[in-house]
Amino acid sequence: MTLFAPSCNEAPSDPLPPTGTLSDLPIASATPTQTSEPLPEVMQWGMFEKALQLTGEYTDEQRYQEITVRAEFVGPDGRIYPVNGFWDGGDIWRVRFAPVLPGEWAYTLEAADGQDSLLAQNGRFLATPPTANKLAQNPNYRGFLKLSENGRYLTYADGTPFFW
Repeated sequence: MTLFAPSCNEAPSDPLPPTGTLSDLPIASATPTQTSEPLPEVMQWGMFEKALQLTGEYTDEQRYQEITVRAEFVGPDGRIYPVNGFWDGGDIWRVRFAPVLPGEWAYTLEAADGQDSLLAQNGRFLATPPTANKLAQNPNYRGFLKLSENGRYLTYADGTPFFW
């Protein structure tokens, strides 16, 4: 189950498709703003997860065909990463995302069902770079895999070679 954004070297290929119900929502901008509250921290290349609870009565068919959960993450460089959510059982839907850059991120989550019931949330978090100790413990904190510049082997996003 791959639910993370594309590598930092690729532009997101599929922006959120426009829909009448989601795009018309009166949602505040996801642009970072100044507050005195400390931001939740997520390690760069780690997993940010947000759960949404939709309390309507839905059949399994409706859960898969009519309910849409989407998120847009705005990075410190201003790039937008669209991510689809998934049903996690019961009345819970989730969105997972791995921040590709350290710094402050903003997000907007939107959920809609076929009956025009809507839910929206905005938030922010801080992506912190992994420490040397964390990198030694888990090489996945070096980033997503990509082809090397010569196209003959895989490297992590930071350029470190990936070996099986």
